[in-house]
Amino acid sequence: MYQVVPSTSPDYNKSCPPRKYDPVMAKKLLAEAGYPDGFNFKIFILDTTWKDGWVAIQGYLNKVGIKMDINYVNVANMNLIRTGGKIEKGAAAFAPFYSSSNSLYAFDLSWRSGSPTHQYVVRPAGIDDLIDKAKLSRDPAEITKINQQIVKLLYDDVTVVPVWQAPRIAVTDKIVQNTGWFIYNDTDNNHMGTRTWLKK
Repeated sequence: MYQVVPSTSPDYNKSCPPRKYDPVMAKKLLAEAGYPDGFNFKIFILDTTWKDGWVAIQGYLNKVGIKMDINYVNVANMNLIRTGGKIEKGAAAFAPFYSSSNSLYAFDLSWRSGSPTHQYVVRPAGIDDLIDKAKLSRDPAEITKINQQIVKLLYDDVTVVPVWQAPRIAVTDKIVQNTGWFIYNDTDNNHMGTRTWLKK
């Protein structure tokens, strides 16, 4: 995953090229930034996450001189990091973020300044204004355009480095109505089925 929305989303921004693993360029940029020998950092990761993936990332970083010290934490400690900003200075944290069918809902929940999630993340300037502008619009085409601007803002700022997407699968009976959480551009903002109903 290279953006905060999946490539299947109408809000995916094609002007944001995928950042591919390039160890030669990474070493060059590290040297230019004053870290010719790389650096060390600590990362906190939820202990229920896919651990093999993190071992692979650790190996990729190690090849360019970046030593990542993986620390698995339980959900209580991860919530202190995410919602309380309780993290060591210079450390990083991995946490899942919503990639909902309603991108605007996900942006408002996760990336607005003062959001209760990801308190350790500094948001880029102007993101709140874009979110508010999209929320005030009633034109789906305009909302998509603004959402793509939000994606690019997060991409250019490197606010977050998306790693992978865990697909959400739903199997429903035909009597289940308004499963908007799983449909793109869900105008009903049906978060987790709160407005889903059963047809008799």
